[in-house]
Amino acid sequence: SLAAVGAREQRNEVEKNSIAGYCAGLIKEGNAIYLDAGSTTKAIAESILGRCNIAVLTHSLPIVNVLANARGLQLISVPGIYRSDQKAFFGELTVRTIREFRLDIAFLGACAVDERLGVMSSDFYDQGVKKALMEMARTKVLAVDHTKIGASSFVKACDVRELDMIVTDKLANPEIIDHMRRMGVKIVQV
Repeated sequence: SLAAVGAREQRNEVEKNSIAGYCAGLIKEGNAIYLDAGSTTKAIAESILGRCNIAVLTHSLPIVNVLANARGLQLISVPGIYRSDQKAFFGELTVRTIREFRLDIAFLGACAVDERLGVMSSDFYDQGVKKALMEMARTKVLAVDHTKIGASSFVKACDVRELDMIVTDKLANPEIIDHMRRMGVKIVQV
């Protein structure tokens, strides 16, 4: 529901802004990046508003709205069938469009991530988008606050080992963080 998304955005806002700030620092001029749907990736969009010469692809309507008037950025809206619960576009058209682009960095959101279960999606539509991003992005960064670490959800999108980096906050469960680090994933806690 819209109320649920609004509540999620307000919760952990300090952590999400710290995560977003760190992620924005990974983006270089000339990069083509992808911003997945979600409140943390929307915070990344807000933190690159003043930047120049970056191509930003997204299927998220809130992110399109955030970046709509950003003069220095090239905004590419990825089409699909709109799903109001996620405020984003999904489906075969979305996945086909993503596969047309070579991406420097994909910033992924997730409803849950666990060392055994991997990165989890809420449904198969989201799973399809994430799988396409894992194929097309040179660098794959999962940007999630601590509430997603150790949580579980319905559908597996990818293994933790497939990620290049996880950016989270300092409140994340230290045992799970250590375990994922031992798996070879670079984890940054801001």
